[in-house]
Amino acid sequence: CVDDDASDASDTGLDAAAGLEEDARSRCGLAAASLNGDAGAVLAHLADLGAANVDAEIALLCRGPHDAAGIKLVRSVAALLADALRGRDDFDAVQAYVFRLVQHHSAVLGMKACSGEMAALASAQRDAAARFRDLVDETACLLETAANG
Repeated sequence: CVDDDASDASDTGLDAAAGLEEDARSRCGLAAASLNGDAGAVLAHLADLGAANVDAEIALLCRGPHDAAGIKLVRSVAALLADALRGRDDFDAVQAYVFRLVQHHSAVLGMKACSGEMAALASAQRDAAARFRDLVDETACLLETAANG
């Protein structure tokens, strides 16, 4: 015996999820790339764009706290940028992307739904900043040593 109402509700839930996924993918190339879960693909996509287009694509991810598909995208991009920071590649570019993501979507990133991604991104950022400071300090010491012969 099949409950038609339960089946309809289940189909409606699947339709809604598929609709959110399609909405998310259709926003921009960054949105589509981020849903694949590959930080390298996201960085490669952004690297192919000019600065204005990077900014526009980051802005297009989410329309605000009422935008369920957009929140999913912001969470995905935040997690992928945390992965990129941990990967130690393209430090300057990743810093710029993180900065723009936070600038454009701070209201969404401050929501409880994004707390895990924000904690991971903040931790990865602190670690990357510490590595960068260590490299700068080491270089300064080498330059001082070389200058003083």
